[in-house]
Amino acid sequence: MRLKLIFVLILIIGLGLGLYRHFAGEKGPFYESVLVKREDIVQKVSATGRVAPAEKVNLAFDIQGRIKKIMVKVGDRVNRGEVLCQLEDEELKNQVLQAEAGRDTYQAQLNKLLAGASKEEIKVYETALENAQLALENARTSLRNAEINLDKVRTDAENKLAQAYQDGLNVLDDSYLKLYNAFNTADLIQRTYFTSNDQEGIKVREAKKSKIKHPMEEMKSLLEKAKEEPTSENIDLALSQAKSSLEKAAEGLAVIRDTCDASVYKNQVSQTDKASLDTQRGYIILALTNVTNAQQAISSVKLANELSIHTAKSQVDNARNALKAAQGNVEEARVRLTQIKSPARKEDIDLIKSQLAQAEAQLSLARERLQKAKLTSPISGIITQVRKKEGEMAAPGEPIISLMSVSGLQIEVEVPEVDIGKVKLGQRAEIGLDAFPDEVFWGSVVKIDPAEEIIQGVVYYKVTIDFDKLDKRIKSGMTADIDIITQEKNNVLVVPARAVISQNDKKMVRVLEGEGFKMREVKTGIHGSEGEIEIISGLKEGERVITFIKSKR
Repeated sequence: MRLKLIFVLILIIGLGLGLYRHFAGEKGPFYESVLVKREDIVQKVSATGRVAPAEKVNLAFDIQGRIKKIMVKVGDRVNRGEVLCQLEDEELKNQVLQAEAGRDTYQAQLNKLLAGASKEEIKVYETALENAQLALENARTSLRNAEINLDKVRTDAENKLAQAYQDGLNVLDDSYLKLYNAFNTADLIQRTYFTSNDQEGIKVREAKKSKIKHPMEEMKSLLEKAKEEPTSENIDLALSQAKSSLEKAAEGLAVIRDTCDASVYKNQVSQTDKASLDTQRGYIILALTNVTNAQQAISSVKLANELSIHTAKSQVDNARNALKAAQGNVEEARVRLTQIKSPARKEDIDLIKSQLAQAEAQLSLARERLQKAKLTSPISGIITQVRKKEGEMAAPGEPIISLMSVSGLQIEVEVPEVDIGKVKLGQRAEIGLDAFPDEVFWGSVVKIDPAEEIIQGVVYYKVTIDFDKLDKRIKSGMTADIDIITQEKNNVLVVPARAVISQNDKKMVRVLEGEGFKMREVKTGIHGSEGEIEIISGLKEGERVITFIKSKR
């Protein structure tokens, strides 16, 4: 009986431990994975469009002009080559006449070259050479004068700047003297009246020391250096320090003067000493103005020098360019004179013939533009739309008249920018029509428009699909779902696209290993239409990769 009881107790404890481990054990991850295997993969670009007449054409002029006459209206049947619209062409006709005149001019020059030059013509070229040589001498003289002027301007600029800095040194001497006198006056008043350690005495001594004495000493040091080495940098630095020192001295004198009017010292400090403080402060302010003026004068001289030197350099450059041009003119005049005296060379004749050919080409172009003022029908069909009226302007490429052929169908779809690089002419296309949901039609890509279309902010390109075999049940305007087969590969490694993740600009997969996984870099290929992706390298057939991770209780 006792053994049975012990056995039951052990069984209960074991069941309890099992239940506890099941419901209260540690949580761990649960992986959804797939097997890496070999399959055929098809990459497709899908789009939706409508069936349209195969030879529906929007006609536009290649040139800009005002519409003179429209010969058709909506519903008219027209034949291939029939003129539908005419632009005003008076100016184009004039261009043809001008081109004809240009051709005739070169023809006359060719005839003249073959006949040779007359004495009168030779004399004209000799005179032209003499004039060119005279202009060359004048250009040389102008260059010499410009170079002399540049040297003079530079010398004047150096002298003016040196004088401005010398004036600055004089201002510095005067400013330091005024600062020195102001210090002596402040020192005398402090030692005469403010010798105690009360608040006013401390205030005056501090103002004398920090606002007048120390700035004066700093200015003296830089002034002495500027005198020893009177470079522009040293004088500029001394002027800058002088300005700062004088501003501080003015503040210090104002503090001392205000303290003299404090209640304790108001009647102690004499009016003469107060007036002396005011006088010294006025001198300091005047010196500050002089320093500022000296700095501005130096800046003005530098700016004026820069402008005058730049102007003089420009004159030299212009004179040099004029000299080069004059030398070229002389050489050209000499060559022309030699040529006119010499018998016509083969290369000259060939050149005129070439120019004559260009003129004839211009004439052909002008005649072609005149012809482009007429809008002709490229096919036989029915006018479906006339977008302009007589008297309105027509821009190049702007649709004017639309017409539709009486037979033949195609499908036009808009392919987004991200996919258009995959689409090529001749690719097969699987066609589904809403009108025939259980049937599949086939076609191929026959046209890819080079110009983009913006639809709700997204760039699209129009692609045209032709049916392999036309079914009489298919009508214009039917909705079509197109799958363009852009690439096919057989027997390649594939995994679901969701198994591939991006990490630090690399393509990675999580490969199962035991109870965990390891990250592995892979190289991917094309994307399949069923959500799969080609694996070019990084995986082997039979391995398992994780597609989803979730927690397990």
